[in-house]
Amino acid sequence: MNRRLLALVFGIALLLPGTASRAAERAALLSSAPGATPFISFVQLNVSDLTTLKSAEFKITPKTGSATRPVDVRYFRQYLQKRHYLDKRRGVLTVPVFGLYAGRSNTVTVTLTFRASPTQVIPMTIQTAAYAGGTYSTPTVVQPRLPGTNLSYDFILLKSYADPTTPIIIDTDAEIRWVGTAGVSSQPSIFFDNAFYLTSVVSLIRTDLDGTTTTVANYS
Repeated sequence: MNRRLLALVFGIALLLPGTASRAAERAALLSSAPGATPFISFVQLNVSDLTTLKSAEFKITPKTGSATRPVDVRYFRQYLQKRHYLDKRRGVLTVPVFGLYAGRSNTVTVTLTFRASPTQVIPMTIQTAAYAGGTYSTPTVVQPRLPGTNLSYDFILLKSYADPTTPIIIDTDAEIRWVGTAGVSSQPSIFFDNAFYLTSVVSLIRTDLDGTTTTVANYS
């Protein structure tokens, strides 16, 4: 083989692993900040080129001994952009992580998908504050879930007049995994279009899973 050609092929072979590595490492963890409740956190990532981002997914590992499946959520670019979670000027992506365990060290992975590039998986640990508020923090378990029992669901929506944190989400281990941020006690509430809608006297309120609450309409 021609010496120049051999040197060129050898040089390409040396270059490819480094190129692939740089393509895969397009993002790095900056920080995580607590949300409106201990069950929500905002993870910030530095992304080298946000224009190529397709989606961001997070997954929360269940606690030891849990029979529930992981909280697994994927945000598409359009949603992140609409909610102002893409800061193109700074190259920062914010990923709202909800469904965390309160008062624990949560094992979380964030997976970023790019156009024409490998996905990147970023593992992290999110420490949350304790949550001691409300009627449902210390439940009396009448019949525990039997080991090995398979259910078609892992989470339950509670509507309560007892606490100003409705709606409340618990998992099938009886752990609170999300509470409302509207500050009202209301039983009329539904989950629709990736958000909770509830009433408060003459108002219709929307609470998103990232903890953002807005008044949709006032019927006074």
